Amino acid sequence: MNNKPKFGYLVPTRDALMRSPDGRADVRGMIDLAVKVERSGFDSLWLGDSLLARPRFEALTTLAAISSLTTKIEMGTAVYITPLRHPVSLAHTVSNVDLLTGGRFTFGIGLGPASPAVMAEYAAAGVDFRKRGALQEEAIQIMKGLWSGRPTSFEGRHYRIENVTLHPLPARPGGPPILMAAAAEPTLKRLARLADGWLPIVPTPQQYAQDWSKIVEYCALGVPVITTPLPLAANLIHSENVGFEVPWDDPSAVVDTILRLRAEPALRLQMGVNGHRVALREHDWNRLSTDFVRIMDGVAKRLRDQTQNR
Repeated sequence: MNNKPKFGYLVPTRDALMRSPDGRADVRGMIDLAVKVERSGFDSLWLGDSLLARPRFEALTTLAAISSLTTKIEMGTAVYITPLRHPVSLAHTVSNVDLLTGGRFTFGIGLGPASPAVMAEYAAAGVDFRKRGALQEEAIQIMKGLWSGRPTSFEGRHYRIENVTLHPLPARPGGPPILMAAAAEPTLKRLARLADGWLPIVPTPQQYAQDWSKIVEYCALGVPVITTPLPLAANLIHSENVGFEVPWDDPSAVVDTILRLRAEPALRLQMGVNGHRVALREHDWNRLSTDFVRIMDGVAKRLRDQTQNR
């Protein structure tokens, strides 16, 4: 198996960070930055999502634009707040993005934190924040059904569709892989039932190892899904579909984080054998625009050298 770590970059798409000198949104600068990510040799780039809580460029349409100027870099959302959108409309948009990217898209999804701003965002969209987990669960089942290309019917507590067929279908049969942001017990169980991989929200390698062990346990148990005939994700979750995010202002801290993760007994096998994803983030637009290539190349090289020598 491939033990080479993959490195991704979380593109700063928040409006407050992407301003041109006249105060307007610098869409050209952001697109150029994404193209530089591919030229710098990164394996993937990622965009966050928010309607109102943290204003930013819309993730899926922005990725579609970036895909027209790139050829090989993988791209995804980290993360897309699925309960804020209707699953039929979202399935159609995601299918189209997967087509436009040539099958390079990974759908990272989440619920958003329980902060006043996010709760207000849900309220503005007409969505009950308290039901966000159940909405996400039903939405995943509907989207996967529609991406299959077969007529899909679904009867849940929140959504109901009857004999619906989606076209065009995604580039990949069954749709893009779904990575789920999960830390709490209910979301870890939902991930084991329905997702293809994990986007951790954990502060330490120890917590990472504990949560991963829970996911493996839930997958082994099957954690039955009552409302859908779709197959369980037990055979779909691989460690190469597990990623984590680290700040890259301090290269030494980044390298130390990666090495500590690889040294964790519960993680050593899956990371050492199958590799893992690392997402680097930076939130200083002025620094990026003047020093981007040097910093990116330096950090990526150091991480690769250190991890491959272990």
